[in-house]
Amino acid sequence: FKNSMSATNACYAIKEGLLKKYPTFEYELCPICDGGDSTCEVLSQALKAKIIEVETVGPLFEKITGHYGYHEKKKLAIIETATAAGISLLKKNQLNPLKTTTFGVGPLIKDAIKRGCKTIIIGVGGTCTNDCGMGLLNALGAKFYDSQGNELLGVGESLNKVEKIDLSVLDKNLENIKIIVANDVKNPLYGPNGAAYVYAKQKGATKKMIKDLDDGLKNFSKVVERKFNINTLKIIGGGSGGGLGFSLKVFLNAKLENGFHVVKKYISLERKIKAADLIITGEGSLDGQTKQGKGPLGVAKLAKKYNKPVLAICGKIEKDISFKEIDKMYSIVDFAKDLDVSHLIKNGYTHLKSVSENVNLEFEV
Repeated sequence: FKNSMSATNACYAIKEGLLKKYPTFEYELCPICDGGDSTCEVLSQALKAKIIEVETVGPLFEKITGHYGYHEKKKLAIIETATAAGISLLKKNQLNPLKTTTFGVGPLIKDAIKRGCKTIIIGVGGTCTNDCGMGLLNALGAKFYDSQGNELLGVGESLNKVEKIDLSVLDKNLENIKIIVANDVKNPLYGPNGAAYVYAKQKGATKKMIKDLDDGLKNFSKVVERKFNINTLKIIGGGSGGGLGFSLKVFLNAKLENGFHVVKKYISLERKIKAADLIITGEGSLDGQTKQGKGPLGVAKLAKKYNKPVLAICGKIEKDISFKEIDKMYSIVDFAKDLDVSHLIKNGYTHLKSVSENVNLEFEV
């Protein structure tokens, strides 16, 4: 429920609402994520990892305190890109994917490596960036140059100018680190289904910006193809995180995995679903992006493996959309039709609880 509440708080809101009508039912809360917002919170809680704070920069290079989860015994770091490059960090009028950067994720990775980390899970969802990871790579030592030999800043508007990539001072410690990208989409890097055309609008891009960003991603990929002799469009999920997934794969040899599948292993989700009578899931918006592999659909598919009924409670539901795995859908927007959406987002917990009070579980079961 982006910009409204965390996965954990959404679980509490739904339970609080249901308890009023069904006080004798047993409830098990299992916050989930798919590589976007709440990835660090959900996995850190499940693994009992320590939260580490790091001084870094935000999407517009402003100074912020970022954080990540670290499990000392497992030598495992859980980094949520959105904590340093997330859309929730900026006001609506500040959003501009030509200017925003993933640079701030770099110091989180470097801090984890200093602590002896051997494996890093990076959630790449929820960003306000479209820099193809140039910012992050900058922070780790990579340099990018235009045709005149001028060094470029790691932001979206630089993508179309890149002619040369210098990795000679890229942090060598990265060679011994296993990186798993918790990726919530399957989109390619560029084209009509790529990072810019599908996701840049919600990050503040105009139609012209979207075309410019897509052209930039295409240019960047061609430079990468020449350097590494690879076919960049074959990288499934390269368009995640505004192209961050692409660069983590190519430059840092990361493994791109479905974010939901990464998370479910650590939170014992399948075991919990198997033991339940009814599964309730949800997110801010059930829409076409959900069908690309988002968490709620992952939950529903897993539930249907065990023939469990599935109910979704969301912020809003795209018109005429349906999911064969979800038996019934409720939304805050439909329940509170007379209220402005911005109010509903600001008071999400209260309204999610109210919707939950009116859900008929006996009918669903």
